[in-house]
Amino acid sequence: MLTKKYDYRRAVTDSDKQEIYKLRYEVYLKEGAIKKNSLGIITDEFDNIGNFEIYGFYEHGILIGSFRIHILRTEACTSPAKSAFPKEIGSYLAQDKIIIDPSKLTLKRDDNGNRERLINLMIIPLVAAQMYQADIVTATARRKHMRLYKRLFYGIEVAEPKIWSTMLLPHGLMVSEFKKNELNILELVPEFRTASETMSELFHF
Repeated sequence: MLTKKYDYRRAVTDSDKQEIYKLRYEVYLKEGAIKKNSLGIITDEFDNIGNFEIYGFYEHGILIGSFRIHILRTEACTSPAKSAFPKEIGSYLAQDKIIIDPSKLTLKRDDNGNRERLINLMIIPLVAAQMYQADIVTATARRKHMRLYKRLFYGIEVAEPKIWSTMLLPHGLMVSEFKKNELNILELVPEFRTASETMSELFHF
């Protein structure tokens, strides 16, 4: 079941967003994914454009993670994955596919292994895909993280990792045919099965 110690909030105020930008910086810097900067935050143009929302992930009321979710319904829509991999994303949009593009995955590691936190964080793109009846869910991931998306979302790699945006480490593109795989995804992870019943109010694209 979805544990009560975790909470999910849509970032609405500038204060909410700044807290998430600071957490991104802390986590990405520790991973060696970015350079130090004087502002102590990580943000980019996609925090201000497109059909998107930013979500904070909280443990006992403390921010420990976040996701940014873009939804693409037409070829005029924009998102990080579409900017970095226009040919691949454009081919799905040309087929009138609805795409959920999660980005800026951020998660503080704990001392007891990261699985529980990670699984509960991944509920955010899962429920977004359910709410908007997505055909495709993307993942822009480093090579060593791709196996996570293969396992949890039945993702497949469609573009080789490369350097793009503000990141120092190469990220490739994975896609999951969500409608095709949804039942298998829900069966695979028990926490996923009840999530949509408790989180639907968060999504207002």
